[in-house]
Amino acid sequence: MRPKNGASVTKCRAKRTSYSLLIILGHDLKCRKMKKYLLFAMLGLTAFLFMSSSGGRAATQNMGNTGAPGESSTCANQYCHGNTDIQVMPVIELFDLNGNAISGNLSPQETYSVKVTVNHVGGNTPSGYGFQMVVLDDDTETSINTFANPSENAQVATINSGRQYAEHDGVSSINEFTVEWTAPSSGTSVTFYAAGNGVNANGNSQGDGANNTSLQFDLDATSPIKEFSNEWDVRIYPNPVKDQMHISMGASYIGMYQLSILNVVGQEMIALEMELQSERNFLNVEHLPKGYYSLVLLNKGKKVSIPFIKE
Repeated sequence: MRPKNGASVTKCRAKRTSYSLLIILGHDLKCRKMKKYLLFAMLGLTAFLFMSSSGGRAATQNMGNTGAPGESSTCANQYCHGNTDIQVMPVIELFDLNGNAISGNLSPQETYSVKVTVNHVGGNTPSGYGFQMVVLDDDTETSINTFANPSENAQVATINSGRQYAEHDGVSSINEFTVEWTAPSSGTSVTFYAAGNGVNANGNSQGDGANNTSLQFDLDATSPIKEFSNEWDVRIYPNPVKDQMHISMGASYIGMYQLSILNVVGQEMIALEMELQSERNFLNVEHLPKGYYSLVLLNKGKKVSIPFIKE
């Protein structure tokens, strides 16, 4: 009886062992399949994020990744373009609208051309380039939202936090991006924060490279409002003005004019046709928000622009 029972127990243990092995093998197979599915899912997500971000992080992901205060990450982190296969270094430069490089203080309300160049400094040669930039007031860390007229490979986008960014508009074949920016009317200093990346255009962020930089400028304390004279001898007063603006001009130049009021970013706030006399020309500006503006007069192809302050 014992041999039979022993044989029966052995067979039972063998069955249990075989059954356990099948469970383990089945579990291992499921784990492998799960890992495979997770791998494909991660690759798909990475590709999706890359393709989405190629249209600009602010425009498509509602995110800023320049390294500026208040941002959660940069383009150079390990989940974005944080590799060393391609090594790049962005450079920020400012120019006045005549093309002269700016190295000193910025003038309040002056418009500048900002250029970001993403330089390839090592590793594989990039197939394309991207960038993102924001400008912050150093005292308040609020963004100066005056970007305008981006180059064809760039765009301007504002995220939910209210920060405005200049950034690439699709993968760029050239490594230079430009945009105009107007300095604020007051403050002590501003800092430009920029990220640049070089990509291999393989459909995901693997093998790409990125880096960040910043550039600070002090603001001149001098008011941009200066004593103004012109061939039409146009004068506006009081300046600053609170509600009613008085416009005068030389008696030889009276007639019909196209008149407009522009804010610091060039947005037209008032536009009308007005017959101007030498005196007693009045314009109601009570509804304008406080700030810096320009009165623009146009007549027979000639234009005069006079800055003023609205209190």
